[in-house]
Amino acid sequence: MDDGSNQQASVLSRPAPRRPAVTAAILLGAGIAIDRWLGFPVWIWLAFAGIGIIAALFTSRFPAPRWASLCVLLAVFATGGLRQHMAWSETDSSTLAKWSNTIPQTVRVIGVISTAIEILDRPVGPRIPPWLEMDRSVCKLRCEQLQVDGTWQTVTGQARLEVTGHLVDVHVGDRVEVLGQLSRPGPPRNPGEFDYGDWLRTQGLSCQLRIEHPQAVQRIGSVRGLTWTLARWRTAIRKECQQRLAAELKPPLRGLAASLLLGDRTQLTDELKEQFAESGMMHLLAISGMNVGILLGMIFVMGRLMNLSSRQLAMTLIVTAILFTWITDHQASVIRAGLLAVLALIGGLSHRRVDGWNTLAACAVILLLWHPSDLFDIGAQLSFLAVAAIYWAARLPWRQIWPQPTGLEAEVSPWMQRVRGWLKLAVETYVVTGAIWLATLPLTMATFHLVTPIGLLLDLLLVPLSTLVLGLGYLFLCVSLLAPWLGWLIAIPFGWSLGLMQSAVAWGQRVPLGHFFVPAMPGWWLGGFYILLGLTWLRPAKSSSMRWEFRVWPAWIILGLLLPFVPSTAQDFRCTFLSVGHGLACVIELPTGETVIYDGGTLGDGRRAERALENLLWSRGIREVDTVLLSHADHDHYSGLFGLFDRFPVRQFCLAAPCAGSGQSGVEELCELAAKRGAKLHLLQQDDSLLPIRKDSPPVTIQVLHPREAIDGESDNAHSLVLSMTYAGRTILLTGDLEESGLDALLARPPLHVDVLLSPHHGGKASNVPALFRWASPDYVVVSGGEESLPHLEKAAKASTLLNTATAGAITFVIHSDGQITVGKFLP
Repeated sequence: MDDGSNQQASVLSRPAPRRPAVTAAILLGAGIAIDRWLGFPVWIWLAFAGIGIIAALFTSRFPAPRWASLCVLLAVFATGGLRQHMAWSETDSSTLAKWSNTIPQTVRVIGVISTAIEILDRPVGPRIPPWLEMDRSVCKLRCEQLQVDGTWQTVTGQARLEVTGHLVDVHVGDRVEVLGQLSRPGPPRNPGEFDYGDWLRTQGLSCQLRIEHPQAVQRIGSVRGLTWTLARWRTAIRKECQQRLAAELKPPLRGLAASLLLGDRTQLTDELKEQFAESGMMHLLAISGMNVGILLGMIFVMGRLMNLSSRQLAMTLIVTAILFTWITDHQASVIRAGLLAVLALIGGLSHRRVDGWNTLAACAVILLLWHPSDLFDIGAQLSFLAVAAIYWAARLPWRQIWPQPTGLEAEVSPWMQRVRGWLKLAVETYVVTGAIWLATLPLTMATFHLVTPIGLLLDLLLVPLSTLVLGLGYLFLCVSLLAPWLGWLIAIPFGWSLGLMQSAVAWGQRVPLGHFFVPAMPGWWLGGFYILLGLTWLRPAKSSSMRWEFRVWPAWIILGLLLPFVPSTAQDFRCTFLSVGHGLACVIELPTGETVIYDGGTLGDGRRAERALENLLWSRGIREVDTVLLSHADHDHYSGLFGLFDRFPVRQFCLAAPCAGSGQSGVEELCELAAKRGAKLHLLQQDDSLLPIRKDSPPVTIQVLHPREAIDGESDNAHSLVLSMTYAGRTILLTGDLEESGLDALLARPPLHVDVLLSPHHGGKASNVPALFRWASPDYVVVSGGEESLPHLEKAAKASTLLNTATAGAITFVIHSDGQITVGKFLP
């Protein structure tokens, strides 16, 4: 038998390693997940934990240790549920949470700033109205007293403090008195919407406190203690590092350097974040094992040059890893990386074999006990998946493709040996990168709806460059902190390499087909994928024969790829009014398969309407939009459409001539973007028909009722695009912000019975006159606005069923082929 066969036989005969931490991590996570989803009472978890511990003590006397192990595992499972219950209910049971509700109320609060203050750069762009283009200061406030109606109450709990402007006169550990608006986020109002309230709870926050000006935050003292002293030191070190970066780097590169080296993303622009996300390089912005490895590698080299002993060097590396984890952003990825390094170094000091899987699972156990909500954090999930993929790739037999040593290497020229070495390194890097990409792809598709094949190529190119960037960056920080007059020498190559990285990422974003957006995969498919992945990773390689997992893998992946292309047999007409505050976003799904969007915007940050539209389309499995309609040139009707053209193919963009000639820069930018993305522009006017419908499908009629030609002096609202949509004998009327002469022109037409009427101008009194409801005699009236109470509308439309997106969330009307109407509200 040759050497290769002997090695393979040795591997196959080797007993499977014991990995108790893996089992503990799985059961701990199961307990956390069950309590999060089902919310068991605390006494159930205490009972399970007590039974497990007592039974383990009793069964430990048995000859077979299996029963005692099972009892210990029951206690571990219960510990996970108990820890999650304590973390989750502690936030919800704080007295501060009981004083807050979804309607903001003005309060005075005394509390202690418990985290460093972050300055968020102002958002800019056509999505953002000018009054929102202001920097903000954000931190956590540990509340102690609350004044409501002139009476001070003692409270517990933390709030997210958000101040408009720069909060520079107070710092972490300062006791402050603030005057602001206290509120608790409501539940999600649209399909697929991010649950902001749940996110606050995972951060240990009960509510949010918004302050309009820094002058409303007054320092009244400070607190002492080791914890607060360490927090102040950490803040001072991070601030000094940021100032060194700002002093030596140009503005576009400062935010990128702070994110790469310290995990501070507050200075990153939305454009730069999109470049990294759409080029598949977003992981570079997260502090991870690569940062820790490069920093420890530099310290290792310095230690060797200083002739440190192995024990001294290991202790130095452990201290460095702990300090680095403490200074950076405390995200799950950096804590995982720091823990992994420390545990591996401790294992080396104790001369024990370190099993990668067991060490990674031990990191997961520690992290989940400290912060159980990290189980549901996408950053933590991707971080652990990436490391697991690296461990799995290292076990693959792909190294066998390289020729075995023959003893003739000396006859090969040195340059050819170098070429072979570099080629081997490139292949190994590409295999590991591919394993990470494939392991994380379904999760990124489900969460971000993004596929980035260009990332496979860029990763290979940027691994050496990112290593250089991080090495120079940490060297620059160390030198500039210890000898500031020498920092500029390293800042020059650091800035050059950083600029090269940014240019490469920007190029990757522009590559055709380098990235594309996809609908979410079903949850059952995603769960099955990762169950198969876990079984494949953790199963010992006891046999060289094809495992059953590899027989199931192709079928499961093919099933996932085919699911989005399964044709729908429904013959329904769906019209969904999304809840976007004071604004309008309407998605129409025709029984022929076409998708039409009528407006998409909100009065404030247009990204709210943008996300609502995208999430609905992805949740419905919609990959392209046939028509986008803009009713008129108001920010609260178009501010969410910009991202739509970036993420979905749009065939045509239609608007009325008065809207196109409004002269508003936002509308002009939107038209330019639509044309750049390949959408055909069409101008509509009264009596036009929209969308030729296929001959083999039920008849759908979409007709423009308004506007006629533009008249000077009339408002944009008066020229709103009014659509009448009829299917199976039912009619839906969309009115935009119709008012004044436009409303008079509509009412001059013959009366039209409609089943669903969009209340014009968000339910405003001037537009919703009794004559409109007599003319249309609607069965349902929908208000897309932010006001929960509209008494004048309730009186004018008393014969109709009134539905408001402010209270019902997204409202969906489904017209079936037999003419029946089903009404669905996202909120109960």
